[in-house]
Amino acid sequence: MVQEGPGTIFLDFDETLTQADTCVEFSAMAHPEQGLARQSNQLLYARLARDYGEARSEFLARHVPRGRAAKFDPDLLRWFLKESSTFDRAMMEKVEESGVLEGITVDQITRQAAEGESELQVGVAEFLNAAHAAKYGLVVSSNNWSRRYILGVLAKGFNQARLRLGDDWVTVYANELVMDPVKLGCTGRTDHANATVDSKGMRVRLHKMGVEGWSCFVGNSEGDIAAMMQCNVGIIVGPVHDDLAQIIEGFGMRLLPLEASSLRHGRDGRDRPDVWTLLPPSKGVLHLAADWAEVARVVLGQDIHPNSPARAKKSASGIPVTSLQLQG
Repeated sequence: MVQEGPGTIFLDFDETLTQADTCVEFSAMAHPEQGLARQSNQLLYARLARDYGEARSEFLARHVPRGRAAKFDPDLLRWFLKESSTFDRAMMEKVEESGVLEGITVDQITRQAAEGESELQVGVAEFLNAAHAAKYGLVVSSNNWSRRYILGVLAKGFNQARLRLGDDWVTVYANELVMDPVKLGCTGRTDHANATVDSKGMRVRLHKMGVEGWSCFVGNSEGDIAAMMQCNVGIIVGPVHDDLAQIIEGFGMRLLPLEASSLRHGRDGRDRPDVWTLLPPSKGVLHLAADWAEVARVVLGQDIHPNSPARAKKSASGIPVTSLQLQG
């Protein structure tokens, strides 16, 4: 069993827990020393990222209905998510074939996580600390290429927030770089152990992990919707990407304000957030939180007080964001 307490909280990693997309840091690992080889690798990764963005825009234009759908269509959404998973796997093949990941070592991954630019969003370390103390099961489900890297970035964030959670406090499901046992470096290929866009895979993981009772998924992009559909509550930590807004509207989903939607009038006359009042993603409903403090108030029923300095959220991907109008 993953949890012995009140439920399980699933979390996306890149740009949900972190300030920015961390995958770009892998382009510097294969050639850690400054020079032409490193510059060439980074330029190659930048071209792959640009090609992905252009192909993704074309994919969405072909597969997502334009405008606001009259009602939620779960069958049409499931078809789209299956097509999206196939698209992402094909694009990952292009990354592998390029050789941009070849030669990365375990030591480089460890060092990059500790010394690189990736940082947690404000309030993430405090939220995870409070959720762990409340005995929630915590699962990071990510398309990032290294469980070791994810754990290293999380540890750095805890140190910055002056917190310590000890060992085995989180389960991490991530794609992994395939290592050559002789050369002791990445072959350039990845083990597709996980894809958050794969709803069938999410159900299999939930079953294998023995997850029972209440669960929620906290993410920030369209790639998280399929996993959210398997949970009681789906939470988007804003701002909302334009691609996600397009999908929510095109398939007739609703995006509701998290805290306002969860308020229940108590006997003492005060409104208090209650996560059990929230409608599930299977009904076409997602919830938007402004920050991790709001997620903590609703999901954990407590306030958190971040120790880390406030920083503006970065967007390494360059994807524009929009203030999608919330439905009441």
